[in-house]
Amino acid sequence: MLRKIKGVCAVAAAVIAFSSCAESKEESSIRPYNKAEILGEWYNDSIGGSLKFSENDKMSLLVDLSDTMTIDKNGDVHMTGADEVFSGNSSYDGKEFSFNADSENGMIDVLTMERTGEPSDSVYGEYTLKSGILSDQLTERFGDSDGRYSMIIGENSVISEIEMCSYTAENGVLDLSGSDLKFFGAEGDNNISYDFAVQNNVLTLSCNGTVMSLAKVSGNND
Repeated sequence: MLRKIKGVCAVAAAVIAFSSCAESKEESSIRPYNKAEILGEWYNDSIGGSLKFSENDKMSLLVDLSDTMTIDKNGDVHMTGADEVFSGNSSYDGKEFSFNADSENGMIDVLTMERTGEPSDSVYGEYTLKSGILSDQLTERFGDSDGRYSMIIGENSVISEIEMCSYTAENGVLDLSGSDLKFFGAEGDNNISYDFAVQNNVLTLSCNGTVMSLAKVSGNND
């Protein structure tokens, strides 16, 4: 599970680490593309994941972990990518879900998460990642969680959502701002900018001659 996230992050960093762009207002003002066009989820096969632009001006990285792990309607975890039999136990009380696994040193916390919104009898839904191996290693890679790490559990699907940074999208220019933009090729705490366009459900990001295309996955509404 973690190896999958690390792999996607490494490839994504290589694909989208353009050099930071600076553009004049005169050049950008003639472009019609704004926030309304970029909202939603956009998938890139080279990354093996999606970028999600939300109404609250946050951009997230989505990684599908379903080929490694699934959770059935009873809350039982199936490690589909494990090379050997995986032993562990899970619990769900309508609000919090946890999964512990056997190790040489006893049981370890692999995944503990809390449902967002009201409690539900169904395990399916969206959660905030609270603790466990996955949370620890995401924190090591991206910094303190502060509620930034989510898990979206569906029938036969497990998706990790990592809130990466804030964004603005206006007049064909996408500006990213945050404390950890090295992932996107920025140096230090500098912001980073891309030209963007949306045509026929394809989002194109470009900077200094480097171009990446992403296909629309979800609608404009979160």
